[in-house]
Amino acid sequence: MADVECKLPAVRHASLESKSSPSAATSPAARALAATALVDPSSDGSATTALDVVNRQRRTRCFAAAEHDDGILRDRRRLTDYYFEEVNAAASATDSQHTLPAHVPVLAQSASGDCVKTVRVLQWNINVLHGADNVDFSQPQQAANVVAHIAEANADVVLLQEAWKLGYSPDASPSGWPDSSSRVQELLDSLRGLGYHLVATEHKDDNNNFNPCVLATRLPILRVGDTFSVDRGCHDFDEAMLASRIPELRAARLVELGLSSPLSSDADADVGADSTSVSSSSSSFCPTLTTVITHLHHNEAPAADSGFGIRRGEVRAILDECDVWSERRKRTTPSGADSCASATLFATDFNGARPRDFLPQDFEAQKHCMDRLKQPADDGVATTLEARGFRCTYDAPGMKVPTLTHWTNTVLDFAYLRQDSTQQQCWSVKGTYVIPTTVSDHLPVVHDLVVTPPSGSSSSSSGSSGSAAPTRH
Repeated sequence: MADVECKLPAVRHASLESKSSPSAATSPAARALAATALVDPSSDGSATTALDVVNRQRRTRCFAAAEHDDGILRDRRRLTDYYFEEVNAAASATDSQHTLPAHVPVLAQSASGDCVKTVRVLQWNINVLHGADNVDFSQPQQAANVVAHIAEANADVVLLQEAWKLGYSPDASPSGWPDSSSRVQELLDSLRGLGYHLVATEHKDDNNNFNPCVLATRLPILRVGDTFSVDRGCHDFDEAMLASRIPELRAARLVELGLSSPLSSDADADVGADSTSVSSSSSSFCPTLTTVITHLHHNEAPAADSGFGIRRGEVRAILDECDVWSERRKRTTPSGADSCASATLFATDFNGARPRDFLPQDFEAQKHCMDRLKQPADDGVATTLEARGFRCTYDAPGMKVPTLTHWTNTVLDFAYLRQDSTQQQCWSVKGTYVIPTTVSDHLPVVHDLVVTPPSGSSSSSSGSSGSAAPTRH
């Protein structure tokens, strides 16, 4: 598809924001939930403990109320009401810790000759523009509401879930869901107008991907993999999933991005098969970032009688493909290049919370609720990722776990980073931010990642920034 020029007007955001909080309709990225702190450069990079994480998180109103009535956690309408309260309260905050810093795009950093690069990634499940109310669908969103947040964040990379036409057949569509495909298409056209190139996990008959996702990038696209199923043949529950009332499977796609080379004039990558388009560079420090485009499944009920395992199986399938890409990169890396300059980012809606992010009494309430709903309180995804060398950005030294990112008043949206070499650290986490908005039933999360040339390299710079980064073990 050709790029479309598009000038977007300044907009106010979802009506619930403007009605409930006078300050919520101002700058969409000016305030963020208390989910960040600048890192201490002297940090030894030691891993944070579960207790550290819990101690940093503020308790939500929802879980405080659930101590007296745990039925709240199974009542979507009341959960959504608490979600609105939390988001609007955060939008009213004026503390400096809630501020999303301005960002200079990576390619502009490259043009200035700065070898230390900060990559800004925004992830967001936009709920196909249905808004935050999935009970009455009373808050449909316009494309401009989403685009305003993305434009102000000025991210280099945007990972969107539920941002394509859903692949449900008419007789299997979720009950009462309005058709928002024209507004979603307007959003995608607007992103192209902002200079983003799009890559999607398409729905195909052989992958049964009913819930496509989109990568929007201003960075050079070096390699685009095929869309592959993360359910069919990847675990023991795919047939049971297809036999459900809504037979939905998921898929994934890997895309490798460069941080230095400009996009070629014909590099419109809205669609494409597995390809390589690596630009040459005179520098030995040529960092790349492989991004995972996916959305883990929301329903583990088909696996309930077998101890669950759907999302864990999906993650293993993706990590196996990531390993293949990493090995291929090692074989094709030019002699003399810094192998530690490459990393993989797995950022999406994980559809499962981590037990470590709850206060003990809140986790017991959450587990009781999940048991009633035939869903796992601990799906094992976090430990699976960590065993393969990935580390959550929230767990980096100096970072904080958000109070919530989802209408269930829990944290379901994560980013895991792995440096694809055990050599000297290059990648680190500078900040994580959650933007308070009721545009969707998920909150947009921003991650600022720093890549620094290793000491002694021809491209090294003294102005390093960030904490110790995750490495592959």
